Amino acid sequence: SDEGLTNAIEMDTEEVVEWGGNTVLVVKTSRTETFAWTFIETNELVLKEAYGQSNVTVKDGNIAVLHNANDLPSRTYVFEIAMTGDRVKRIVVPSGTVTEIGEVAYVAGEPIGYGVTLTCAPDANGNTVYEYIASTVAPTP
Repeated sequence: SDEGLTNAIEMDTEEVVEWGGNTVLVVKTSRTETFAWTFIETNELVLKEAYGQSNVTVKDGNIAVLHNANDLPSRTYVFEIAMTGDRVKRIVVPSGTVTEIGEVAYVAGEPIGYGVTLTCAPDANGNTVYEYIASTVAPTP
């Protein structure tokens, strides 16, 4: 949708306070990174992302969607964003799971939107996201 893609990083910390009341250490207790966006199409690919690959079937052009409490699988996601200055940004989430589906509103004259939140898990190197920014212009020899 025109709301774009939102990236949020939430960290919780705990303060260690010494006898005199001064904070002497701040310890990170958790970190969660998410991406959120809204699909504004209703098709097989969108529904599979929102409700899970195994919960959507297509037969003779008809789509059936199962709503259930099954966990959605972790997958790799890639977002590519055109930037100003002849640059493009690629965001790679090596292990992401759709953990939230927003309210789906059916309103006359408005597209049906499927708002999703993707929660990123750390990969084997401990990274939740990789970002790459490249020039779209060939370097001058």
